[in-house]
Amino acid sequence: MSNAQYKIFISSVQKELAEERRGIKDFILHDPLLCRFISHVFLFEDIPAKDRRPDDIYLDQVEGCDMYMGIFGDRYGWKNEDGKSPTELEFDHATKTRRERLIFIKGDDDKAREPEMAKLVKKAGSQLTRRRFFPRSHAPAWECTGTLRVRLRRMEAQKGVQK
Repeated sequence: MSNAQYKIFISSVQKELAEERRGIKDFILHDPLLCRFISHVFLFEDIPAKDRRPDDIYLDQVEGCDMYMGIFGDRYGWKNEDGKSPTELEFDHATKTRRERLIFIKGDDDKAREPEMAKLVKKAGSQLTRRRFFPRSHAPAWECTGTLRVRLRRMEAQKGVQK
């Protein structure tokens, strides 16, 4: 019997971090402990074509999730007419709607980041503790999910207090 109850939204620049996104989702859904607590991991690339604007879809998905997991690399990505990327809009919406947030930064060469991404990393860092991970075989999944386990325990403890 599964206790799965939490939904996670994974946010990043899709093209740059496709392997990390998929690896983290797969790891979560196949990890014996995590899959007991997580019922759904949202990746935008997994949804079928729809007759809706993409930003409406991903912002609705952020709001429908319990946790936002941002994975920030070097690229900022496509920008809308206001000059904001989907990744930044998702982060802002998760903040506004008070989602639990986890931020992971790929690498430690901040000079290699596009200026807009460097600003987003700084913005996120001013609001919460973020973790860095380094490109190694399967490392993002291990590093990110360890932090996720700790956060889930905290969420479960808070839920018990609220009852």
